[in-house]
Amino acid sequence: DVAVVRTPSNDGWVYVTDFDGYERVILRGKDPDNYIYAGGADVRNATGNLLSEYFEIVEVRNGVKNVLSSSKPGTNKDFRIEIRGNTISAFIDAVKNDPTSGTLHLRSTSTFLQNDPLATYFGIGFNRGGFAINEFTFEAYD
Repeated sequence: DVAVVRTPSNDGWVYVTDFDGYERVILRGKDPDNYIYAGGADVRNATGNLLSEYFEIVEVRNGVKNVLSSSKPGTNKDFRIEIRGNTISAFIDAVKNDPTSGTLHLRSTSTFLQNDPLATYFGIGFNRGGFAINEFTFEAYD
C-alpha cells in the first residue's frame, strides 16, 4: 500500500515514529516506477521470511531498485529523513516538530529526479502487510 501527496517542491523532510523496517517513506516521486525512498529493506532470512531492523535509501528507476546505502538500526526508531538537492540524510532518534533533531544515521547522494518538475510527490508505503507508522509528518522546502 502506498499513499502520496503532491507538493510544490522536490525537497523536504519527513518525520516518522515507531519505524520497524517494514515501512518506507517516499522522498521524491514522479510515478510508480520512478522515485526515491528510505525505509525497510527487502532482507530475508534463510527460510525466506522478511526481516525487520534493516533500513535503506534507494532509487527506483524504471522499476529497478538501486540501493544507495543501507544499515541495521533496529526497530521502533524515530526518524527524520531529509532530501535536499542531491543529498539524502536519515537522522535517528528525531523529535517531532524539530527539523534539526536526531543523530545522523545515513547519508547518500543522488541527482535522480532532482530537477524534474514532475517529481514532487512525498508519501508512505509498506513492504509487508500488518504494519503501520504511528506518526507521519512532512514538510516541503520552498
